[in-house]
Amino acid sequence: MIIDIPAKEDFYASADDMVNEAWKKISNLAHTYYELDTDNMFYKSSDYSCDYITLGLDNYWSHVRPKLISALTLVIQSVEFRLKGLIAEISPYLLLSSSSKNIPNRSFTQFHSIDAQDLIKVYEMFADKDFSPKFKKWYEDIRILRNRFMHTVDKRSDISPELIFKSIIFAHDELNGNNSHWI
Repeated sequence: MIIDIPAKEDFYASADDMVNEAWKKISNLAHTYYELDTDNMFYKSSDYSCDYITLGLDNYWSHVRPKLISALTLVIQSVEFRLKGLIAEISPYLLLSSSSKNIPNRSFTQFHSIDAQDLIKVYEMFADKDFSPKFKKWYEDIRILRNRFMHTVDKRSDISPELIFKSIIFAHDELNGNNSHWI
C-alpha cells in the first residue's frame, strides 16, 4: 500500500511558497539597486579584512548573479510543482516513475517521480486541454537556461531581474488564468 499520497493542494502550496520567495528575493535586489542608484556605487566588504571595495553600479547585477540564479531556480521549481499539482488532480500516481521498486508499504515520497521534462507531456496525455505552444517553448527554454547554471559554470548566459519577473508573471498567467492568486 502506498501512503502519504499528495493532493493538488499540497503541490500548489509548495509552488506558492517557492514563487513568493523568488519574488521577494528579486524585489529586494531591485530595491537595493534603486537605492544604490543615487550614489552610483556600492561597496563589497571583504571576508578577510575591514576594507571595502567600491564597485560601480554597473557591476551590481554581476555581483548578485548567484542570487538571481537562485531566484530563477525557485521560479522553475515552482512551475514544476504547479504542473505536478495539475497532474495530481488527475491522478497522483501519474507522477510516479516506472523505475520505482518494492511498491508495497511505501510512502509516496520514497518513489522516484517522473522527470521535469515530461511533466507537460504527461499532463496533456490525460487532461482535456493542452498548454499553449508559447508556454511549452518558454518552459523548455527556461529549463535549459536553469540547467546551464546548475550543471556547469556558464558565465556567458545572461540572467536579469527582468527575466525572472517576466517569468513569474508569464507562468502565472499560463498556469492560473483568471482563477487564483499565485503571488
